[in-house]
Amino acid sequence: MDTDIFKLLKSQAIEVFGFLLAARDFASAKGLHQQAECLKDYMEENKQIISIVNKQLSELEQTKDIFRIGLFDTIN
Repeated sequence: MDTDIFKLLKSQAIEVFGFLLAARDFASAKGLHQQAECLKDYMEENKQIISIVNKQLSELEQTKDIFRIGLFDTIN
């Protein structure tokens, strides 16, 4: 599986996190505490997505390294 898909997903999730952070700060400043708490929950979900993507990227990179090592073993 290609890592580019997960790199794109990670960059998009980071952008969403930034938007959620700005929206939460705006809601807090306007006294919309219930909405700010809701946005905080969304931010936690977004952090979990980023964590999952980071883990998947790490696993794919390790797999790619194993395939490279295997390729060199077959060449020798």
